[in-house]
Amino acid sequence: MVYLMLPATNSEKFVFEILSRIVAFIILMPLLYWILANLEGAVFHYYFPELTNYKFSFRDGFLAIVKDGKFEFWALILTLQGILFMFIAPFAGAGYFSKSPLVKTLLTFSIVVIGYFLFAYIVNRSLNLDGLKPVGKDQIFFRDGQSVIRLLSISMFIINMTFLAIAWFSLKEKEA
Repeated sequence: MVYLMLPATNSEKFVFEILSRIVAFIILMPLLYWILANLEGAVFHYYFPELTNYKFSFRDGFLAIVKDGKFEFWALILTLQGILFMFIAPFAGAGYFSKSPLVKTLLTFSIVVIGYFLFAYIVNRSLNLDGLKPVGKDQIFFRDGQSVIRLLSISMFIINMTFLAIAWFSLKEKEA
């Protein structure tokens, strides 16, 4: 919390926090992971020479996301938003809660997720939506899987922007 006392504007402090906690981590951790995975592969290959495919490549993982040489745009956006969520949510929790931020953030997320599932279950049981399906259709609201992925991608984007706003206003409130 000492950085709050620095003579800088709120936006400079917020940008510094995002760059140091999220962007630097996203850039440095894959590089560190690649180095350690290849080092581990080389050590195992030294002791077990029959191990032939021991080099780690991000390209193989990326090709698993890309199907038939084409990008699945909304699936890629959903993946990126999910990865960003894992960084933004603890960042917002650390900005909002002052004591034990990780525990309180995880507890809050657990309560919210359980509440949503409980609400959906109660609505489903009380309105008897199990038997409500159009003829020849499996889903009520969506025509295909792409619609679901598109909805989840947009929802994750809105959630991430909301958490960044929470972190921003919490930082401004703590400084005041």
